[in-house]
Amino acid sequence: MNVTGSVTVGDGGTSGDLGLGPINISGNQSLIFNRSDDFTLSNNLLGTGAQVTKLGAGVLTLNGTNTIATGTGSGIN
Repeated sequence: MNVTGSVTVGDGGTSGDLGLGPINISGNQSLIFNRSDDFTLSNNLLGTGAQVTKLGAGVLTLNGTNTIATGTGSGIN
């Protein structure tokens, strides 16, 4: 999956996922998890200059092989 713009997973409830396979996110793109429960992402996250954000209650666990390189305004929140 290639993230373009901003992609939100979930709407504040307990559903929403990204399917299988690696997730390419870079170039000031945003991947936002908005789930109220604990969620484990097993996909690999790849990219540079991207923002990964967790909203809502619960814990987001990144279980894949993640190579998100951060820079100004990027990272995992």
